[in-house]
Amino acid sequence: MTILLFCESTDVRSLWNQFHTFILEDYTSTNTSVNENLIPMLLRDLNDFLIQHGKAIKDFDLPPLSYYALETTSVPRIIQEELLIQIPHEDVEKLNDIIIDLFPGEERNLLSFDEVEGDTYHLYQHEYLHTISLGGLPPHNLKVKKGSPLMLLRNIDPKSGLCSGTRLLCRGSYMNMLDVEILTGHHAGNRAFLPRIKHKTTDGAGLPFVLIRKQFPVRLSLQLL
Repeated sequence: MTILLFCESTDVRSLWNQFHTFILEDYTSTNTSVNENLIPMLLRDLNDFLIQHGKAIKDFDLPPLSYYALETTSVPRIIQEELLIQIPHEDVEKLNDIIIDLFPGEERNLLSFDEVEGDTYHLYQHEYLHTISLGGLPPHNLKVKKGSPLMLLRNIDPKSGLCSGTRLLCRGSYMNMLDVEILTGHHAGNRAFLPRIKHKTTDGAGLPFVLIRKQFPVRLSLQLL
């Protein structure tokens, strides 16, 4: 779905033929419908998802929509359910690295500045601090390209739509500023500039110290698409 939304694939039908059977395995395990109904169900759910982003199945070289045998009201919407699955954070980072390479344009690697609160004797090496990756913390190496989707991790300016969890689109990146467009809510379409800010870990992070990471308050949200 990420490729359909943000990339210009030249052979969508080939991608469908290669991967749709893997998605159907989820339908088989969560639905009681007979197998011949599963492909229409998948296409319907995929079309509903694309419509939310201003596109539709008819815009791509995919099998035509058919609402054959979809009159049941108990059919789970597998794509929406999978958005709620908790994916291990390490796997999320690997998935983001793979998908960002599919985006056109130049990749920017925006590195954070890490330190331990109160570590006046520098007991913790920066190389180690850079490896710490937590769900509520932006990555040390934030890889972005123009057009890549992001998720805001902090409440920056709620009145302007910049709340934690807001979906953004990268429009440009600079050493100490990130140019973004808001994708969701009443402020969708508005542009904003995000600075680097300091993020502190909490007791729940499971670290024997408080990590302070100065980084843009976002992370890639490719794995949510």
